[in-house]
Amino acid sequence: MISKDKRTMVQISQRPKRLFYKEKSWLIVTCAFILLMGLFSNNPSTTTTTVMKTATNNKGDYTPHTNTQEALLTTDGTPILQQTRPLTDLKFLTLGSSVSWGAGLPNRYKAYPYLLSSNPSDSTNLAVRAAGPKYPSVCLQSMLLGDKKEEKEQEYDVIVLEYYFKSKDGLYDLTSRLRIRYPDAIIILLRLWMPVHLLVMDEHNKEVGVLKDWALQHSLDIHSHDFATEIRHVQLAWP
Repeated sequence: MISKDKRTMVQISQRPKRLFYKEKSWLIVTCAFILLMGLFSNNPSTTTTTVMKTATNNKGDYTPHTNTQEALLTTDGTPILQQTRPLTDLKFLTLGSSVSWGAGLPNRYKAYPYLLSSNPSDSTNLAVRAAGPKYPSVCLQSMLLGDKKEEKEQEYDVIVLEYYFKSKDGLYDLTSRLRIRYPDAIIILLRLWMPVHLLVMDEHNKEVGVLKDWALQHSLDIHSHDFATEIRHVQLAWP
C-alpha cells in the first residue's frame, strides 16, 4: 500500500514528464506547420506577380524594377512581403482592335503591344482590325494556338483587352474564358480616348461641345505643344 502522501509525491513526479511530452508534441506540430508554409511560399503558383514600371517619356520607354521583393502594407498597417518578378520575365498577351493591331503606323510592329517587353517573343499581339470582342470570345483557342503544331498554349502573366468602350458584345465571355485559362494573370481593360470622346464643360458644368470642336475653334493642332498647354485650363468630362 502506498500512503496518500507517497501517491501525491508520485503524481507530482510524473506531472513534469507528461508536460514534457505535450510540449514536445506541440513543438513537432509547430515545426511541421512552419515547414509546410515554407514549401507553399516557395511554390510559384501561389505567389502574386506584381508588375511595376515607371514611364520616362511618351514614347513607351520604361524602366523596370528588378528587385525580387517589395514591402507592402496590409489593411491594418502591418508590413508584409509580396513576391515580385522582374518585367523581363513576364509574358504579355494583347487582344484588341485596329489600334492594338497597329493601323495607321508606318510599321505596325511599333504599336504599343510590341513595346511592353524588350523581348519580342514575350509579347503576343492577337488584335484584329475593325473587330470587337465577339470574334475572339468564340475563337479564343484557335487564336492562341495559331499555327503551332503542338497543342500547347503559351502561359501569360499580363493580358491587355483593348476595345471601344461601347463594344460589349462578347467582352464578358472573353474575359471569363481568359480568367479560367489564366487564373493568375493580370487582366487589364484598356480604354483608349479620342478627341471626340471628351466633353468640354463651362463654368456651370454644362456641356458646350467635344474636345475636337474646341480645338478647331481655337485653331489648335491636337498634337501640338500649344494644345497641351491650353487644355490644362479646360474642364473635361467623359460622355
